Amino acid sequence: MFGQVLDKLDTYFGRAFLLARYVPWLLFAAANLVLACLEFPAVRAFAAQAYAAPAGRIFDLVIAMLAIWVIAYATSPLAQFVTRFLEGATMWKWVAHLTIVTHALRRDALENAYRRDFALSAAVPKSGAVIEALQDDRAVGARHRKIGNRRAIDAAERDIARLRTERWFNRVISPERFESARRALSRALQENCADAGLFLEAADKQQASRLHDLHEEMVRRLAPYALDRAEQIEEQALAERERLFGEKELAPTRLGNDAAALRSYCLTRYGIEFDFFWPRFLLVVQKDTKLSDSLAMAKIQLDFSILTLTLTVVTVFAWSVFLLFDGRSLWTALAVIGLGPVVAYGWLGIVHASYSGFAETVRSAIDLHRFELLAALRHPLPASTDEEKDAWAAVSRLSILNSKTNVVFQHPAP
Repeated sequence: MFGQVLDKLDTYFGRAFLLARYVPWLLFAAANLVLACLEFPAVRAFAAQAYAAPAGRIFDLVIAMLAIWVIAYATSPLAQFVTRFLEGATMWKWVAHLTIVTHALRRDALENAYRRDFALSAAVPKSGAVIEALQDDRAVGARHRKIGNRRAIDAAERDIARLRTERWFNRVISPERFESARRALSRALQENCADAGLFLEAADKQQASRLHDLHEEMVRRLAPYALDRAEQIEEQALAERERLFGEKELAPTRLGNDAAALRSYCLTRYGIEFDFFWPRFLLVVQKDTKLSDSLAMAKIQLDFSILTLTLTVVTVFAWSVFLLFDGRSLWTALAVIGLGPVVAYGWLGIVHASYSGFAETVRSAIDLHRFELLAALRHPLPASTDEEKDAWAAVSRLSILNSKTNVVFQHPAP
């Protein structure tokens, strides 16, 4: 009985409710009180009078805090509706059709960027082939045992200096520029000997040392960097595309596409239907206290930012309508019309950042603990990635579609 009372108290006064529900309403009440004091002299006088009387101030504060708590608790279910609206699920169709165009263009731009970076990575020659070819060119030049073309060394040094600058700024080296430097160095190696120990004259030793240093720089630093950087850019473009958009879904809002990207991650990697299995996964992951707390805090931060954004928009809209018809104070108008949209836009950015953090925590949790849910469902653990997708597909057909597929369960030994 006492445990049930504690659970109820945690529901009503726990950190999840206080941070994600109560605090946004408290900020909402405080902001509206400040605006009301700016707009109405009577409210300012009442607030000053209440502040001057300590006993009355404490009583009024307790009543106000209790009223805010009641409102926050009564409106808790609205958070789910607001979240779905921000994801575009309950948006009017004609509005969704207009806003989805922007996201479609952004998705196509990311896709084109990935294809461009993929083509760039494919065009950069493999460093092993470049090293082997230049070594053969050096062997050809060593047979001459002389410096036959100093201008070729100068040309190679100019081209390699450009690559050196690109590497210093951590830029991508274009295949054309890399190939130009490779050809210049190849010609210099074929027409000059790069072994300084074979020469007696100081000038020849200096030129051979220059050529040797250019060759070493190309094979040890520039050629591996050109390929590694191109592959890194390609991987970053693909990761950005998969982080912001689902593979087969396109939503009319950014938050909706973030949610679609999370569902796509679980489905394409493991075959997990996220929306169905996530509530069940939360029950299993409670055994891991640290992970459960991390998920809870990420969800609290997300809910807090969504509710604060909603109340900010409501405040700005309501006060803007009022000031349009019966506004009196210039300061109130400046605060609402000037600062209100900026604050709302800032909270929208916080919502997206909070969801990104929440999604990364969810991905990590699924990566580490997805097999525990299979074990809890009494399903045999798979031996490979292909078997894992088949296992989740079988559980999905049974649980979601109620198909007649026969699934062999593995129960713990008695």
